[in-house]
Formats: sequence, structure tokens, C-alpha cells
Amino acid sequence: GGEEERGRWDALARAALILDGTIHGPPLAARDGLELRVGDHVVVAPPHGDPRPHGLPDDGVLGRVTAVDVEGDSATVDFATVGSFVVRAGSGEAGALAYSYCEVVHLLPPTSIAEPTAGRSPVAALGFESDIDAGIEL
Repeated sequence: GGEEERGRWDALARAALILDGTIHGPPLAARDGLELRVGDHVVVAPPHGDPRPHGLPDDGVLGRVTAVDVEGDSATVDFATVGSFVVRAGSGEAGALAYSYCEVVHLLPPTSIAEPTAGRSPVAALGFESDIDAGIEL
């Protein structure tokens, strides 16, 4: 299913970011299935049917974990649009957070056979042109 696939992609993305040091420090078990470390990207996404806890920004707002206090059993999440919030492990707020690494429904569809991509970058193959040189060889 979509959630199961998203979970696998999120786990792969987090593993790569932990290996390169983007996500670091001690983990906080915020709730079942959600471990938070400094650098983690999260989104406000209450489980279906659950109301958003008072004190968190609106559903869909993205945030980044900026501090983890294992002894205090909490993490600080900075939501760029509304500021920082301290989220306690096991709280309703922790239950309303999810990882925001992958959104399976937004993956690009494959190009059709009628549009050969050999010799073109994936971006050009999808019909986008860019003057930006990101320094990445494709």
C-alpha cells in the first residue's frame, strides 16, 4: 500500500542522511514508529480522524528537528512559518508528526516509449529546460 511504501522510502532516506551526518545525535523515541534526531524533517500529519493537537501548526506544515533532549524526553522542532515548538515524547503532538522525506503520490511518472530519453538528462526528457548548472553530471 501507499503508506507502507512511503515508510520504506522514508527509512531509506533517513538511513542515507544518518550516514552522511545530516541527521545526527542521540535518538528520541517520540512515539511508536517515530524516532527523532537533530536534522530530521517532519510534517504535521495527525492520524486519520484525529484532531490536530492544540499548539501545533496547521496540518501539512513542514518542520526540522533542531534539538533533542533525551533526559528531558523532548525534541525541539522548528517550523519555518511559525517558529519552534518543544514536543514531548508520547504526547499528542508527537503523535501528530510524521517524517517528511517522501511523498509517494508525487513521484514522476515514467516517460512513454514514444519519447526516447537516451543522451538526454532526466529533466530534459520530461520537457523541462534549465539554465542552472548544479554541478551534477547526469
